[in-house]
Amino acid sequence: MIHSTTKYIDGFGTTIGGIVVTNDSAIREAIYSTRRITGPIQKELDALMCIDGLNSLEGRMNAISANALEIATVLEQKGVPTIYLGLASHPQYELGQVQHKGNGGIIAFDLGTKENALRFIQESQVPIVANLGLNYTAISHPATTTHSRMSPEDRLKAGVTDGFVRLSVGLELPYKVLKTIKSVLK
Repeated sequence: MIHSTTKYIDGFGTTIGGIVVTNDSAIREAIYSTRRITGPIQKELDALMCIDGLNSLEGRMNAISANALEIATVLEQKGVPTIYLGLASHPQYELGQVQHKGNGGIIAFDLGTKENALRFIQESQVPIVANLGLNYTAISHPATTTHSRMSPEDRLKAGVTDGFVRLSVGLELPYKVLKTIKSVLK
């Protein structure tokens, strides 16, 4: 497993770091060899912030997962194609229930057109970011950000339509997003 510690672990999205967790000795040796040659070591302050962030991770993730499930449920009820592991409609829902204590905070949904997606983003008044997985709710439009350099055909192959939105749900109560869903998706 590879995980960016910037996502959730540090608690604020202000550090740079990552972890690799494996039982495979060949992978471990390759990582150690690369580290010896290139010297990528996390800064002490970043490491300390990640360690401190671990103390509140479970409580934060419980709240984030509950907020995300509430939003994903409303989106699905409104007929919006929604991808969220906590929804029974997700193809890997049952596996997720066995493997995960919660379902995380990332929701993906498709509003059909770029205009609908950008209107939703603007009316939600949620910060637009490229770095998801923070403690506050943030939103992105992959077609114009993370996937913007791909051809439209390659974006579609990756499942990123012009109406595709990623919502990273945070700790705050999701009333702003729910209000936007109800007003924009009447």
